[in-house]
Amino acid sequence: MKDLTSEEQKCVTHEDTKRIFCAENRLFLCELCSNSHEYRGHRHCPIEAAAEDQMDRLLKQMASLWEKVQENQENLEAENRMKTLWTDYLTFWEEMIRTEYRKLHPLLCEEEEKHIESMRNEGQCVLEKLRTSEAMMMQKSKELREMYQELMAMFQEPYVVLLQRLEDMFRS
Repeated sequence: MKDLTSEEQKCVTHEDTKRIFCAENRLFLCELCSNSHEYRGHRHCPIEAAAEDQMDRLLKQMASLWEKVQENQENLEAENRMKTLWTDYLTFWEEMIRTEYRKLHPLLCEEEEKHIESMRNEGQCVLEKLRTSEAMMMQKSKELREMYQELMAMFQEPYVVLLQRLEDMFRS
């Protein structure tokens, strides 16, 4: 009632002070209005008691809400701990992976050198075969040119000599 003006505290009809609270209509009533036909069947109580009931309800809601705030804070802290643990876990695994690759790196370099050496050896073998083949082809080319030169020389011979030489060539 302390927040109501003096005009609001007085009943307009009976000019009596409003001291009763009608729970159904949520109105402040004077004693005569509360006993009137319009409000007689409603639940009434003194304004102070209604305010205390509302304060109790409000306190219970506040307590419930505060519990939820606390629970949420605990969940948030747990989530932050989980986030920190997960970050630490990822950092740990990253370092483990790096360590393993550092261990493998010298082995991989050694393996790389072996692989390159093997490739070079195979390459040298193939090159040697190609060189041998080239030398044989050059020898064959030389022989073929010599034969060609002989045939050219024979072509310049008189017919009788040519016929004799060809017959000798085919016999051998």
